[in-house]
Formats: sequence, structure tokens, C-alpha cells
Amino acid sequence: LNIARDNEPVLLDGFIVGKNPILEKPPSKFIMNEENMKVVADLVQLASEYDLMGLSANQVGIDAQLFVLKDWETYRAYINPRVVYESPELALGTESDVSFPGLSVKITRPYSIRVRYTDINGEIKTETLEGGTARLFQHEMTHMHGTYFWDDANFLNRNKAIKDWKNIQRKLKKY
Repeated sequence: LNIARDNEPVLLDGFIVGKNPILEKPPSKFIMNEENMKVVADLVQLASEYDLMGLSANQVGIDAQLFVLKDWETYRAYINPRVVYESPELALGTESDVSFPGLSVKITRPYSIRVRYTDINGEIKTETLEGGTARLFQHEMTHMHGTYFWDDANFLNRNKAIKDWKNIQRKLKKY
């Protein structure tokens, strides 16, 4: 695995915080093997430690198409994930991101999606996700595309998010 070192990331408790080239580049394919099993375990541990609903590898500086989502009390790893179908039914929801602490954005996303990914056993899985789980998956997919979660918001909400983030940054610089 390549740990991103091109630009020194701003880290807060191990997470990249704010706009950063690491988050703006689609990560590389992840090869599931014994050595990389520790990467998955570490990502799960970090997400669990902070009780996150989801966490992408690139948010901690790891160049890999990998994220974990909370599934009730456990976490599931999604390796080299893809959305292969989006329902026409949409749902509006408020999202936040560990890389942008204090920021919440209203985003409309498909209510139901069909996804394909590799699990930790190396098996390719296809499943349908709905509601909150579909929203979480789509949110983490923005990290796989090298975009920010607010990029999926409408024009007004996206501009509000960018303005709000600048205000949050100003406040954080005071401390």
C-alpha cells in the first residue's frame, strides 16, 4: 500500500481534515491478501473507536479502494466497491464527514442502490442497499471517486457547505 506523502496531511486523531490532494484523487485498487488484512482490521478499529458510521481508507492517508460501514454493532469492509444501479426514488438527508468536523450538508441521493464489491474473503458480492445504508455507501463512494461529499449536493447546499466550512476553519484557527 502507498501511504500518501506528497503533501503533509493535516491530521486530527489520525484523520485527514479539510480539503487535501489525498482526498481529491481516486484511490488505487486494493488487493486483499494476508498482509492487507491488517489494514482492514486497523480501519475497523479506528472507525469503532470513534463510533463512526463509515470510514474510507484515504481519509487516514491510505491509497486504497476500501471503506468500512457500521452494520448494527459490527463493521463490514467493502473492497473495490461499485454502484451498479441507482433507483429513481430519491431521499433527502443530512450528512457529515470526519474529514470536515462540524460540517453538515443536506444531500439528495437515490433511496436504493445495487452494489458490487469484494469482501474480506476475496469473494465478489452483489447486493441491494436501501435507506440509511444506501446513503452511507454512496457517501463513502465519494471518497472512492476523489470528490467531496458536498459535491453531490444541489447548487445551493453545496455553496452553503463551502461557505460553512470556511467559517469552521476560521474558528478552528483561533484555537
